[in-house]
Amino acid sequence: MGAVVMMSIFLKQQPGPAGMAVSRSRRGFTVIELMLALVVLAIIVALGAPGLMGFVVQSRMTSQINELLADVSYARSEAATRGVRVAICASNNATSASAICSTSVADWANGHIVFVDVDGSGQRDTGASSAEMLLKVAPGLTGGSTLTVTVNTGGTSGSGPAMIQFRPYGGMATNGSLNGLGGSTTLLSSAVFTLCPSTAGAQGRVMAIAMTGRPAISKQGC
Repeated sequence: MGAVVMMSIFLKQQPGPAGMAVSRSRRGFTVIELMLALVVLAIIVALGAPGLMGFVVQSRMTSQINELLADVSYARSEAATRGVRVAICASNNATSASAICSTSVADWANGHIVFVDVDGSGQRDTGASSAEMLLKVAPGLTGGSTLTVTVNTGGTSGSGPAMIQFRPYGGMATNGSLNGLGGSTTLLSSAVFTLCPSTAGAQGRVMAIAMTGRPAISKQGC
């Protein structure tokens, strides 16, 4: 009886004769099946790509406006904490130790700096004996994003400025003579930063800063 069982096990372990059909569990994919799978995958990718790109763009918008909001809030907070004027301005060399403000409103997208504006000039002094403290730096925007600024000065709206100064009580001002607004010091009723992606028709972000210096974010079409 034992010999019969052993023979039966031995026969089950032997491969079948040539030409015998292979078990379906051991059969691989055919070329046609692989081609069909690739076609289905290509369709899924084609349908999902626009949505994925839109998600990436909107994520970038959210990240960039939040970083700007944090820097503006930081400048306002430091002005109150230190009891001095603190400015945030556009800069073409923001990551340099000798970073200074740009006088062009078009340069906000190239980077910005936050510094203690001791003399209230609206420009960072980098002299060896009178260098004004650099508090924070931010490099230029990535992804082709653009950043524009409009301000209201007592009922008159206009483009710019390239620098916004926070006073110890939180209010905003700018150096009018540097930004074409008239006078060495110009109080601002509001300032609006508009951030837009490089994709035409996509949704951007707006940060509006009230007269009190408090910023708020909203979405806006570009």
